[in-house]
Amino acid sequence: MLTTDVVMMILVAEPAVVVATRLHELGPDERQRVLCTVCAMHDEITRNCRQAATEATRLLTAECAFYVNGVATCENYPATT
Repeated sequence: MLTTDVVMMILVAEPAVVVATRLHELGPDERQRVLCTVCAMHDEITRNCRQAATEATRLLTAECAFYVNGVATCENYPATT
């Protein structure tokens, strides 16, 4: 349930620093899964709510080693699922 809560926080445009606090309560694999989910949904988030997209970008930039300069660089990395 915590994973769903974190994703919902992103979708309602909670500040990235608040989301990051909850994200750190997850285990490393689950945390990366949430980040990958947010990254995969980023275009849709942008179409629906610019503020949520801004916070998602901030979160990905701060928390995902594969999200560099606003671009997902993970296509060469193994899936975390």
